[in-house]
Amino acid sequence: MEKLRFTRFTDPAAFRSAVFPFLLRQEALHNVMLSVVNAVVDEPKRYPRFYLGAIYEGDRVVGATWMTPPYALGLSDMPMEAVDLVTQAAESYEEPINGVFGATAPSDYFCKEWTNKHSRAVRHSMRQGVYQLKKVIPLPGESAGRMRIATQADFDLLADWNLQFYIDCKLPAHEHKNTIPEAHRAIEKQNRFLWETELGVVAMAGAVGESASGVRFSWVYTPPAFRGRRYASRLMQHASQFFLNRGKKLCFLYTDLTNAASNSVYQRVGYEKVGECVSHEFV
Repeated sequence: MEKLRFTRFTDPAAFRSAVFPFLLRQEALHNVMLSVVNAVVDEPKRYPRFYLGAIYEGDRVVGATWMTPPYALGLSDMPMEAVDLVTQAAESYEEPINGVFGATAPSDYFCKEWTNKHSRAVRHSMRQGVYQLKKVIPLPGESAGRMRIATQADFDLLADWNLQFYIDCKLPAHEHKNTIPEAHRAIEKQNRFLWETELGVVAMAGAVGESASGVRFSWVYTPPAFRGRRYASRLMQHASQFFLNRGKKLCFLYTDLTNAASNSVYQRVGYEKVGECVSHEFV
């Protein structure tokens, strides 16, 4: 085994070219990183500050890391000794490390090393299931409602439900300020889907990142008054089929493994667990 080395990239396009072949070998697990790096390259105003690094064994990429402050440091799957190089590199970052997200073993190891060395505590951790769908399983019975894409007329609803989604997921407070920008972005990109019945809009889901073969869903939210009626399952069935019909081969999503009800929503329509990841928030 050749000695590992860390290379920091200041050109996001060059980073994308270097690491995407490696990341795409586990497209479901690395889908967040794939979509964030695409956004850094294609939407520079969205992430004006970034830290990008690759770990090489000889000429071969064996790991990758990213950070777009104030969001957590992200880690791909990588050997444990590669995490030591990421930790050393992060010491030179001009902005604080607020947490870590990514493949479970590397992220847990980084969390332990970083919090011990810098006397940080872990405010919140979430173990997540990585799910993948290849073919939609239609739900039995007739659909009570229909799917539609959110429009400007839905802006206030999206802004409110975005915040409720953040709260439900126990996401860091600094992310709550994104509720309004994310509502604008969803309407502009036409990638937020709503399920509507005679009661009105009862559930939402968003397509947040596309990669070579697939698309990742997030923002899956049903208000408490409408839960337990399988509205989110219906919406995910139709939204997933929407992208398969457009040529995508896979759909991805990440779930809180402690929320059995949420996980069952996706399994009903064909999502299968293919891995796990973790997020740790530091304080």
